[in-house]
Amino acid sequence: MESSVFELDLQGNLVEVLSDPLGLGRFQGDGNFASLVSRDESVKFWRFLLEVLAQGVVLQRDVEMVLPQEGEVRLFLSGMRAGDRIVLAVSRGDGELDLMEELGRVNNEQANYLRAMAKEASARRAPSQDEMLNRISELNNELANAQRELAKKNRQLEELNQRLQEMAIRDHLTGLYNRRYLSEVFPREVARSRRYGTRLTLVSMDLDGFKQVNDSLGHLEGDRVLAEFARLLEGCTRRQVDYPFRVGGDEFLLILVGVGEEEAEGVMARLEEQVRRELPVVGLSHGVVQVDVSSPDLDGVLMEADRRMYRAKRAKGLGRLPSRPGAQGDL
Repeated sequence: MESSVFELDLQGNLVEVLSDPLGLGRFQGDGNFASLVSRDESVKFWRFLLEVLAQGVVLQRDVEMVLPQEGEVRLFLSGMRAGDRIVLAVSRGDGELDLMEELGRVNNEQANYLRAMAKEASARRAPSQDEMLNRISELNNELANAQRELAKKNRQLEELNQRLQEMAIRDHLTGLYNRRYLSEVFPREVARSRRYGTRLTLVSMDLDGFKQVNDSLGHLEGDRVLAEFARLLEGCTRRQVDYPFRVGGDEFLLILVGVGEEEAEGVMARLEEQVRRELPVVGLSHGVVQVDVSSPDLDGVLMEADRRMYRAKRAKGLGRLPSRPGAQGDL
């Protein structure tokens, strides 16, 4: 069957020539297919288009048209609406078959287009409620893990800061408090003793014969003796209550909280006994001073404790240069 098939817009304007064995697409006119219809039958053509728009498919409407080579010829029109387009088949006889073939082609194209659109829509569709809940759960888990990791890092940082603070106030050899920390502890404990009406006592200590240990046995042995004495000193104090210090060389201090001179002497007697028993290469001399918390003077307290310590050393027949300015040692 010889048929020409065209695609028109809804106003009858030619959009595309799909097949044209009749040569209708070469017409000269204003671009509207109605220009091919003879003037007397233009109303019939427009009625045909309206039926296509209303019904979707209209078959076999005869109309007189003007062919380029043949002049006026009666032809048959079949039309089908496809969205915003009209597929028009023009034939000399039954154009229904040509139209149905074109209908199948268009339907396939529409089906492919709809499948592509569905696939694209699926790719960008909004997530379902279950998917959203799962994602929220995943994000909550990620947040919880991040919070746990942050808490772990904070604990590590806090522990590191504590270690750094401890290192700043500790003697590296013995682990006792250092001289720097003494100037911080003393006024704080004086204020506390004044507030609660308790006693506060400071003890100055010096290892007898330590220089001979260093000279005869070497500094490594001297360091071992210092570390061992520090262990004995800590063993005689109350942890987190009293404050043992190494303030230089073989010089040590002890701040006893809530303790007077008499009780402090008892503590020192136990310590000296342990030194004689466990560290016989050295002896221990000490001086005890109860702090006047109403008018405390750290330098004055230290000088008095040193004076008493050197007095005890002289009583043993020992003497040495004073370690702090103002201390009354023997030459």
